[in-house]
Parts: sequence; C-alpha cells; structure tokens
Amino acid sequence: DLRREVTYSARVYQFYDTRVEVERLVTSGDVGETIVIPLTILNDGNGPVDYNGDINFPDASWVGGLDMANLTVAGYDEAPANLSFRVPEDAINRSYDFTLVIISSGGEVHLQNFTFSVRQFHDLRMTVLSPVPTVTQGQTAWLSLRLENMGNGVEDVTLTSRTPSSWTFEFSTKTPSLEPLSEVMVDLRLDTDPDTPGGSHLVEVQAYYGPAKTELVEASSEVNVLTRPDLVVLEDWLNLSEEHPYVDTLVRLEIGVRNEGETLARDVFGQLYVDGVPEGQAQYVSSIEPGGEETLVFVWTTNSSGLHTLRLVIDFQDDIDEGNEDNNELTITVEVSKVDLKTSPGLTVISTLLALTGSVALAWNMRGRRRGPPS
Repeated sequence: DLRREVTYSARVYQFYDTRVEVERLVTSGDVGETIVIPLTILNDGNGPVDYNGDINFPDASWVGGLDMANLTVAGYDEAPANLSFRVPEDAINRSYDFTLVIISSGGEVHLQNFTFSVRQFHDLRMTVLSPVPTVTQGQTAWLSLRLENMGNGVEDVTLTSRTPSSWTFEFSTKTPSLEPLSEVMVDLRLDTDPDTPGGSHLVEVQAYYGPAKTELVEASSEVNVLTRPDLVVLEDWLNLSEEHPYVDTLVRLEIGVRNEGETLARDVFGQLYVDGVPEGQAQYVSSIEPGGEETLVFVWTTNSSGLHTLRLVIDFQDDIDEGNEDNNELTITVEVSKVDLKTSPGLTVISTLLALTGSVALAWNMRGRRRGPPS
C-alpha cells in the first residue's frame, strides 16, 4: 500500500472594510465654543490598516480636525477618534454642512456628512446721534437714533419712548428688523405741547429685543424748550405829554413793551384806541429780543371835552403766538377840558406851539421805523 503525501501552501489575502460610528453627534453650538464629536473607527477587514482623516469645513474661519494621525487598527478591531472644531466668533446664526473624510492604507475613502447649526446670541446697542434739540413751546423736535445689531442673527426690535405726559411722539419705524452684524437709523419725532414749561426735559427711548422681547437697551437725551414770546405792556413806563389836556391839543403817549418770553418776537404792532375807536396808524417794531424792551409812541388830538378812555394794545391783531395773551394792553382815563378864552387869553397860540413841539418829537422818534402793518 503506497502512500504519498502532498503539501499545499495557501496565501490569505487581506481585504478592507471600514466603518465609522458616531458615538455622540453634536448638532448645534454657540460661537466661540469648541465642539468635540467622539467617533469609533471599526476595521472589519482581516488585516491591520493605517488611517488618516481630514474634514472639509464651510470656510477657512472654521478650525479643527481629527486626532487620528498615524492610527493603526488591527484586523477585526476598533479604535476611538475625536472630531473637534471651534465655532468661529463671527459665525452667523444658520446651519453649516461639512464632510468627514477618512482614508485607509488600502485606498478606501470613507465620507460622512454632518450638519451643524450655530445658535443665535442677542446683543443690541442704541445711540442717540443728534445733538440736544432746542425748540419753542409747541414745536417739533427730532432725535436721530442708531441701532446696532451686534448679534449673529436677524433681530426684530420694538421701540417705545418716555416723554413728558402732554407730548406725542412717533418713530420713522417702530419695529425695525436688523440683519446680523448690521445697523439701522431711526428718527424720533417729538411734538411738544404749547404749555410745556421752559427748560430741559428728559426723553428716554427703549428698544426691546430677543426671542420674547424681554431684553432691553435704553438711550436718553434732553430737549430744551424755550417759552414763546410774551409781550407785556409796562404800566410804569406810560408817559403822557399832557395829563390834563384841553380840546384840540396834540397829546403824545409813550408806552414801554417788554418781551418776557425766551424767543424773539417779530413784527410787533401796537394800536391806540380812544373810546373804542382806533386812533391813527398802528405803530411798528420789527422785533423784540427775549428780555428786551422797546418804546412805542402814539399821538392823539383831543377833539372833544369830557372823560375819554384810552386803550393801548400791543399785538392788537393777535398775529404773535404768545405764552400769555392777557397782558398786552393798558387802559387809562383822561379828562379833556374846554378852552375858556375869557380866562385863558392866548391859549390858541400856546396849543399851536404844543402841537408843533409834539409833531417834531414824534417825527424824531419815528425815524427809521416802519409805519403801519406790512402789505
């Protein structure tokens, strides 16, 4: 019985099969945060494999990678690895896609896509750019505001204001929407009240923002309010050339007017009334400064005897919007006597001289003044 033995040799070839398992997927984070995603590299092949990896980020501002340089995994074995990256400080609130790339020494390329969302953070700034406005009572003041969205997402803002109770206000836009890292200009109109006291008044602006509009930023300014002109007839300034005139006497009346308001009074007219009837032309002053005083001169020829009521009225047509309209006139009573030629010889000559003297004084006082209201 002849036996033969034959020896065979066989070679087992290596095959490659790689899997990547994500142990804990992080899908969102904040700007500036370092994100670590743990991975497991599984070598399902029958021989050792060297691995290298990389990651394709959206742009160069994202920094990170895989901590698996020169990683060798035996056949049918596994090894841990970490994918880590830092969220850029200027990352906008949205989703970003990137791709994990793992290359084995056998030439296999494993690709895995990830989506990562950057969470929104909120940061709003508000600045008053315009200087402190100065207006007259009842006028409109304007404030210019700059809103800056320092956050990384679209910010919807609601604006409101605190002003003196009698004022009204209006924003050029009450609910501005700001893109990330952007700014917008908003104008605030402030309508003051005619009875607002003169002086400085505080105005505060509030901007509510955030997911529930609970976050708040404030800015403030002042509005300087000047009182309107206030023309006052100065009773102790009244001067009559004849306190006890006779009939047919030319009487010259001087009266002082003061502007007790804080704004200029323009085109001031005054009128003399005798027994309720206008006497002569209206007298004119182009302007009276705040705190300034002017003298108005009127003339009256006494043409009848007895008691006469003289009323001096400033701004008699109510052309000037004043803070107080009740102090613009003065009323006096003058008694005119009859001429008694028997007891007062030569009185006609004296009256004539007085009339001439008054006319010269009037002409001198009215030099350079406009007479009568403008056409």
